[in-house]
Amino acid sequence: MPGKYPTVTYTEEGMREGMQIEDSNIAVDDKIRLLDALGETGIKRIVVGSFVSPRYTPQMARMDELMSKFKAKPGIIYTFTALNERGVERAREYSPPLTVERDEARPALSCHMCDVFVKRNTNRSQMDEMSAWPKTIARALE
Repeated sequence: MPGKYPTVTYTEEGMREGMQIEDSNIAVDDKIRLLDALGETGIKRIVVGSFVSPRYTPQMARMDELMSKFKAKPGIIYTFTALNERGVERAREYSPPLTVERDEARPALSCHMCDVFVKRNTNRSQMDEMSAWPKTIARALE
């Protein structure tokens, strides 16, 4: 349709993806300063980090402290990454200001395409991921 352009939504991932390659000893107050600075740029969607096991991603070990100190800016959608229900439940404790985007009314199945990737990132295999499917299917059928 003439005059209609697609919408591009930029989601800032530096607090999650970027921090995963940094030293795990970066102070929470420094992370909050970065998060505040990102909020001043005009970006409307920011991923604050990951609610994951600190054993595998030590850079995300202090997410609860970060969220308890962080003050959200109006007009910004703050999201997170969680690789399992335990992570989602931790994140829900901070909603708001976090936006939980999982649609409970529409359960979804997922499986990473590379077993090596999923083992390194979640300490699970593709088969482990698929073993959770029956529970999700049962929720969908309800």
